[in-house]
Amino acid sequence: MRVSINLINNTLIQSPDTFYRAVRSIKRLSDNLHNLYEYLSNVETKIEGFLQRQIDEEKLKAALILKDENWKNEIYSAELHNYFSGQIGFILEFSKKKMITIWNYLKIIRPN
Repeated sequence: MRVSINLINNTLIQSPDTFYRAVRSIKRLSDNLHNLYEYLSNVETKIEGFLQRQIDEEKLKAALILKDENWKNEIYSAELHNYFSGQIGFILEFSKKKMITIWNYLKIIRPN
């Protein structure tokens, strides 16, 4: 659900063809809910109809969560910030994908 919301909220869909490809991709995501992170991390997985930058970000998040389950809460927490709307690729890039750095960065943007 979170992945679909992030893809939808951060992509401008302006044609019937793009809409159709996006719906097909969401269907494939829902068909793989039981192993969503593995599905997203697979290089063969094709997601269409959405902004490529957001697709790449969701794939990165899935890979990080598979690597270390502790990423899940940190990623979810950052995504809930009203300003980011699920788009936290810049935080992941800033942290160079090191959790200790992302934790410190998140303390700056959400001090509580």
